[in-house]
Amino acid sequence: MHTKFLLGSLLGLLLITGCSSTASHRDRQYANNWDGTQTQRLEQGVVAVGDDRQMVYVAFGPPIAKPTLTRNNLERWQYLGKVQEMPVLLKAPSSSAVCFATTNDVLFANPFKPEQLQLLYVEFDENNKVANLALFDAPEGMYVRQPKPEEFCLPPSPRVSSPR
Repeated sequence: MHTKFLLGSLLGLLLITGCSSTASHRDRQYANNWDGTQTQRLEQGVVAVGDDRQMVYVAFGPPIAKPTLTRNNLERWQYLGKVQEMPVLLKAPSSSAVCFATTNDVLFANPFKPEQLQLLYVEFDENNKVANLALFDAPEGMYVRQPKPEEFCLPPSPRVSSPR
């Protein structure tokens, strides 16, 4: 009995310590690119107009679908999740910012109820900077799709032509 309790406690501890922020993990990939306040903002899931592709990737992870180009030649990434209350930050981003919790960072179970799910479009200009942030209610029937392991990297831009 004592062994089962010890084993269960150890497993629980491993789950807690092993489930640290994946945004923090992604941030370590690009740690030298930003100052401490930008890093803190990204780890809290806050993205603003003017941020670059790497910043969005660190904050939200890979998009839920392959990036596409809009009619206005903006690169669009889609995320499924929920808007969160804007955290108190040392340095506030521009007024055009969103704090968003994506379904990408959910390891075991989806904490969002279907009626809470929202669809966030992040659109990048030709300089790979966020030009627009658009939020919609998720279409009925949209489901949470866990990214495949090979998708956990900065996605290639659809603007880059493939080699022939």
